[in-house]
Amino acid sequence: MTDIDKTHSYPPTQNEMPDLSALDNKLTLNRPLNGWFRQAGLEDHQAKALWINYIRLVDQLVWEYNVARQSLQKYVDKPNDLISLYRCTAHMETCINTIRRAILFARRMRKHRNSPNIYKLTILSDSEGKRLIDMRNAIEHLEGYIREGKIVEGQPFFLLMQNDRVELLGEEIYYSELANWIKQLHTLANELADYRSSDSIT
Repeated sequence: MTDIDKTHSYPPTQNEMPDLSALDNKLTLNRPLNGWFRQAGLEDHQAKALWINYIRLVDQLVWEYNVARQSLQKYVDKPNDLISLYRCTAHMETCINTIRRAILFARRMRKHRNSPNIYKLTILSDSEGKRLIDMRNAIEHLEGYIREGKIVEGQPFFLLMQNDRVELLGEEIYYSELANWIKQLHTLANELADYRSSDSIT
């Protein structure tokens, strides 16, 4: 990787993260009400555990993304506010880790015989899934890379929040891609929120 001053829009001067504030991030809070009054949910214990944790993670994912976007906007509006940029980075790290976890739950649900029949999502494909795994690994194993001397002078040693994408150790994800993936997962979570064992998500 070359010097960040020459090839990166860091620190960011624009906020190109799509606005996802319209997405509901309180789907999990509605689950008890649905369970009590509308008989939503699944009868199989394992299937129910996968179902509710998927919805819970999507709630967290939407919240983390929106807070990251708000923090980035605060920094763009006031470049001396480094705390907002650091908070943005922290929330984005959590966002990427959470989207990966949500995907794992969705994939497990697809394989479980008593779970809803989940339609195919592009975010569940191997190619896009691998990109998320690579970025998640870059974040989670950063300490080891530094300790082992794999990050040399001139290379970024933390997640770079740029104008249009996030980057670390040669891995990059554009905000537009991330937003599209989140919307796919949220659409599924919203449909699953009122699921009953007799229903089918197709």
